Amino acid sequence: MTVVLPEPRQDTAAGDAASSVGTAARRVFLSVEPENLAPGVRMTWSRLSIRSFGGTFAAATRLVTDFSVLDLSSTGRPLEVRKRGDRQEIVSIELSPGEIVVTRTALRRANLFGSLVLDLAITPGGVPIDETIVHIPKLWNGARQAVSPGDADVELIPVRHPPGIDGVDGIFTLEYSLQRNRGRAEWRCKAEASATLVSKQDARPPLWDLGVSELNEARTAWLALYDDRLGPVRAIFDSPEAASAFANWGRTTRAARVGRFSIGLFTATPDVPLRPTVPVDSTIAKTLRPLTPEDWDAVRVGRLGEP
Repeated sequence: MTVVLPEPRQDTAAGDAASSVGTAARRVFLSVEPENLAPGVRMTWSRLSIRSFGGTFAAATRLVTDFSVLDLSSTGRPLEVRKRGDRQEIVSIELSPGEIVVTRTALRRANLFGSLVLDLAITPGGVPIDETIVHIPKLWNGARQAVSPGDADVELIPVRHPPGIDGVDGIFTLEYSLQRNRGRAEWRCKAEASATLVSKQDARPPLWDLGVSELNEARTAWLALYDDRLGPVRAIFDSPEAASAFANWGRTTRAARVGRFSIGLFTATPDVPLRPTVPVDSTIAKTLRPLTPEDWDAVRVGRLGEP
């Protein structure tokens, strides 16, 4: 079983050009209980492999078994190990972008049947995408009037996010050894199951954009900003409130410009389909047209990558 944890904190590392968004935190519960086994049979060794399909593992942060508690670094190495009573097991964890492996070996007469809890962070998709967020500190003045287009201060903030086109599934493989008390013979067994680690909806990066559409229909064109130095920049916002504020400001002012940028609309060209969240600068440049005052009536806010 997997459950959602609060999104892990995404700080910009020194020297990085952009902060990252979209990494999902998950808690994995695994329970292994004996069923229809002879008395005295115990699990002496296990190897749990979690493979991801559609995402990459960013970190494993905590591992809890019936005998041990491990707080882990971003690479999977233990930062702190706490044992519950006398040492009953040797436990290790290996982390790679596509797989997490937890290996346990029982000590003395310990029995590894029971539960395991693993906290991890996973990034949907593969190669991250670098884009810019439109940030306008002030669109309205103290008199509740819209700021004039020439006085609006537009900031472009770099952000990095996963493609977020689809969800992430996991394949869980448990290999384990069974041994009867006072016996030397062992049985090597294997079990496998699958589960969703990140749903398709959760994989979408927490970003929003603006497009035009008829009421209750899909958007057919999207807003972009343009100046002669940068060229076209897709209008993406870090919250639906920020996107709605800009849309409301535009409906009030009917502006064709904001700050140093002109405002335009772009569509997908027939030979270059508009991929959900991948930058399509060539499409923007080929299809960009000026925004008209009437277009503001049809501007709608939507999640990035959705109609």
